[in-house]
Amino acid sequence: SEIFASLSNVDPALVGTLADDFTSIRKAGGIDAPNVSICLDSRWVFIHSFPLDESFSESERTNHIAWELSNYLAPSKYEDYITGMARLEELAVPGTSLILSASARRDLISLFRQVVSRLNLHLAVIDVDHFGAEHALRWNYPEIEQETIALFGIKPSRVEATLFENGRSVQYQWREAHDEELAQNFLQHFLAQSSNGKPSPKKVYVYGEQANPSILSMLEKANSPTVEFLDPTRRVILPRRLRRMERSTFQQYAPAIGIAMREQ
Repeated sequence: SEIFASLSNVDPALVGTLADDFTSIRKAGGIDAPNVSICLDSRWVFIHSFPLDESFSESERTNHIAWELSNYLAPSKYEDYITGMARLEELAVPGTSLILSASARRDLISLFRQVVSRLNLHLAVIDVDHFGAEHALRWNYPEIEQETIALFGIKPSRVEATLFENGRSVQYQWREAHDEELAQNFLQHFLAQSSNGKPSPKKVYVYGEQANPSILSMLEKANSPTVEFLDPTRRVILPRRLRRMERSTFQQYAPAIGIAMREQ
């Protein structure tokens, strides 16, 4: 992560360094799998939500999205980014939906493609860490298809939150947060805001390097939903050596595990 802490300089010379790192990891783990999926730290990606008129033609839609994102991605050009989008909730204005977009620089994506190509491996998926955790949640907790729940990612300098209704993500927010108090305040605000006029989340699933029992305890005391760690291996058949590990730490690997589970 520290290599890409600054998006202003994606050095092509990193291809060799990262290829060596990949090789070391594969050797240490005895990994022979031919496929590689890349989990992007959300700090490297511009994530944005905005309303979109559903009556737009395809060209109008493309132009509107380009205009919306170009307001934030300057001085770099919109064309210098690769953008993926998902539809969230319908808004109060008829025929308008909330759109979630994630934009990563083309040279960053190209860098990872070159690394994987150098190693003669197949690049399966590139996705953002929080959305990988969402996939791990859906895979391991199929019961959320009939529930309203929330997913919280608590990281060293950032917290992210998604609200799900019947298995579909309808709201997403993030904030910079460098201590537990800021993280807790944001998450409490998210829960209060999300339940305004809507069903309250029945459960909250938590993952991330900074997710710990004290944060879970604080959230449970301040809110009515049940709060628990996301177990990204809940429905996964694990090899014996992993079954012997302390699984309470597995929640911090939810993004990578979720992305590895994706088929496309």
